Amino acid sequence: MIRLRYFGKMGDRAGLTEETLDLPRDALTEVGLRAWMERRYGGGDWQDGSVRLAIDGVIGTWPDEPSQMREVCFLPPVSGG
Repeated sequence: MIRLRYFGKMGDRAGLTEETLDLPRDALTEVGLRAWMERRYGGGDWQDGSVRLAIDGVIGTWPDEPSQMREVCFLPPVSGG
């Protein structure tokens, strides 16, 4: 089981802020996970490179052993002043 967390507009796209589930085998790569999310929740920004992923608290580093992941956070760009 892996915890997926959605921040900002990604939560709006998913319609929730987090969920825990088993990822299918084809979603155990970054490209695969982004494609799976797009199929699951429809178009949007899932494959947008500006939406960063944090895996177990580390931004931008996909693990060597994705089956050991506990949490993936989808982090859209933040604007402010």
